[in-house]
Amino acid sequence: MSTQLCLEDVWIAYYAMGGAASRFELEACLAGVLTLNGGEWEVLVEATNTRLAQNHIGMRIADCTDSSFGRLLWHAEHEMGAVGAFLLTPQEQERERVEAVIRTGLLDTAPEDRFDRISRQVSDHFRVGAAMITVIDDRRCFGKSVIGPLRREVSRAVSLSDLALRRARPTVIRDTTTDYQCRDTPFVLGDPHLRFFAGHPLRGPRGWMIGTLCIADQTPRIFTADDGRILRAFAQRVEDEINGPRILPEL
Repeated sequence: MSTQLCLEDVWIAYYAMGGAASRFELEACLAGVLTLNGGEWEVLVEATNTRLAQNHIGMRIADCTDSSFGRLLWHAEHEMGAVGAFLLTPQEQERERVEAVIRTGLLDTAPEDRFDRISRQVSDHFRVGAAMITVIDDRRCFGKSVIGPLRREVSRAVSLSDLALRRARPTVIRDTTTDYQCRDTPFVLGDPHLRFFAGHPLRGPRGWMIGTLCIADQTPRIFTADDGRILRAFAQRVEDEINGPRILPEL
């Protein structure tokens, strides 16, 4: 079940409820360059709440007659989390994502058996030389759990783990030397000479992507659809640990 909304979802629901604004006008409203009248605004709020309910997301925009963009943006940032990402600029999305990373309380902390246990099981299951659970802030990739010849902390700019985060989906590179995005990175050209990589993004507080569960090896590998489902199941176990009682309280 998806935990994301997109503008197209909201517009379809809005139009079905009798909303008169075009998709272009709705996008302009959410960009802050057009104001809807009170009635149309109420339809937009109702449509958004309907889509939230249909996606089984336990949050709701409060009913209001304020048709300013700022009001909806406030709800997106403070109530909807990643679900409301389509209402935010890329810079605002990244700011909220990094804040979610900080809220996990995992940055710059010592290894923990609850994460290392999963990493070892992942490494053993896929018979790879390396497995890693990372959290990624605005500038670096920090390994909360590292199995194999991988550095615990690297610049985000050269991190293979960041590929899965930026693509916002599972990422498999069967042979890194043939992939233009990573073939020139230092971990492919130099030690540990990685030739295979697979990563699954991890969701943290309020649904924001905060890191990855990844596996790597020094030889190219085949990665099947069944392998993908198993990696996803392991990633969900990591998310259960991340989103448990260690999450920092609201300030």
